[in-house]
Amino acid sequence: MIYLKILQQLSQGKLLTSQELELLLKQELANPYQAEAFNITPKNGLEKISLRSQLFQDVYSKVKDLCHVLKFQDAQQILNNLWKLWLPLAIQLIEEKHQQKRPLIQGILGGQGTGKTTLSTIVCLILEDLDYLTISISIDDLYKTYQERQQLKAIDPRLIWRGPPGTHDINLGIEVLDKLKNIDSNQPILIPRFDKSLENGEGDRIQPGLINRADIVLFEGWFVAGVGT
Repeated sequence: MIYLKILQQLSQGKLLTSQELELLLKQELANPYQAEAFNITPKNGLEKISLRSQLFQDVYSKVKDLCHVLKFQDAQQILNNLWKLWLPLAIQLIEEKHQQKRPLIQGILGGQGTGKTTLSTIVCLILEDLDYLTISISIDDLYKTYQERQQLKAIDPRLIWRGPPGTHDINLGIEVLDKLKNIDSNQPILIPRFDKSLENGEGDRIQPGLINRADIVLFEGWFVAGVGT
């Protein structure tokens, strides 16, 4: 497939010809839904494809190494995902960030096991490589503590497992996101973290992370808004 051969050339650091860039653009425009999602048009397409190809070469090695750590080792799938999803999403987030003066908070919505965490982790890496301070927070990090959930379970046995309404600390989530949006604050921000393996698989909070600010925040979960704010 010519498309994959071109991506392999990019991964090897080779410069693309104008004809090869045109072929990549043609491939992009062949899917009108994806082209619209990432604002690719016949008018701006070559400029955007050229930029993406440069960034592809800049981040490919780091993304490939991270994918192997994440047990994602299909070489063709890495090339395809980096070109069609991870990079254009990162570029789109940067464009959104430039349209506002405060940090961008982007929701990533998806069902269990659909790859939200993998997506967030890789996009964070790309954005950090492009000098944007980026963090990822999962809605799982907002689960109430083990002790709090035991008290809930005593009241309503349906709350024996994590997930149902009431098992998340909504106020904590709102507080953390509000602090992340406040660019005028000089106070360190505690980022909640949760370990599902603790308490025999019932999970509990662990030591929070600590940051001073962020340019872009990826907030992923299975019922969070998918639009930037």
